[in-house]
Amino acid sequence: FDLWRARRTAKRCSFGRCARMTLRSRAGTLAIAGGALYVCSAPCALAWDKDGHEAIGMTAMSALELNATAEVKHLMGGRDAVDIAAWAHKVNKKHPWTIGLHFQAQSGLKCKGGAELSCPDNKCLVKALKYFYGRLIHKDLVSISWPEGMKLTDADCVKYLINLIGDLHQPMHLGLAADEMGRNLTVMFRGKKSSLYDFWDRELTQLTIQGSPGFWWGGWTHVKRSHVEYHRDGENWKRDGVVSFDKWAEESAKYLCDNVYTNPISGRTRPDGALPCNIAIKAESGARVAIV
Repeated sequence: FDLWRARRTAKRCSFGRCARMTLRSRAGTLAIAGGALYVCSAPCALAWDKDGHEAIGMTAMSALELNATAEVKHLMGGRDAVDIAAWAHKVNKKHPWTIGLHFQAQSGLKCKGGAELSCPDNKCLVKALKYFYGRLIHKDLVSISWPEGMKLTDADCVKYLINLIGDLHQPMHLGLAADEMGRNLTVMFRGKKSSLYDFWDRELTQLTIQGSPGFWWGGWTHVKRSHVEYHRDGENWKRDGVVSFDKWAEESAKYLCDNVYTNPISGRTRPDGALPCNIAIKAESGARVAIV
């Protein structure tokens, strides 16, 4: 299944061409608009619990040459990007202050003009990406006060980059501070309630695995599915460097505004809580992990 073709299809997907969903429908790309559920005809990859981060890791590892794969495994004690999918979650439990490094809260919807990238003490998503990347290349790109006695190795910086680039492509990680990045908005699907944040972060992945296991385990994570976009992003990274993190954040913020927080039928924003046809952004995220 060509994930980038699905993304282009999803971008064009109009709700006039999406069918009303029934309980017998297969888990696909979902939208919630005015209380009605819809499914887009084009299947898409979804979002970001441990299984989601593993998928991102698989895409990243598929893009690396053998020598680069060996270097990654040597640095991380024999593990790769797939093996450390839940690493950051464990760090968050042990050191709760690090949770903020995974989010870039917005004070308002940013459909144009980019995302808000500043934050107190630089302890937010985009600043953290630049901090960890800077440490690896021995440049002071961003200053973050790291607690004394809390050791940070090169392996830790690589693990953080892998996890945070994945988070950067989960739109709710750039959600509105006013509703706790969607945690205070409720989504109802198949009789089950969840927050809008959890719906993106966990529920959609599990629905895809349960409803279409053949698709999920069918090799869609290989970077060869995105040959053109992968090389385009690679060239952009060579030219722009860490400014790419800003641009990727802007993409997520715009998608959040145009699609997640906007009712695709009425065109009105919150509190409709509409969730439109999703896009294949896990594969894009994994490819960009490899590029960085």
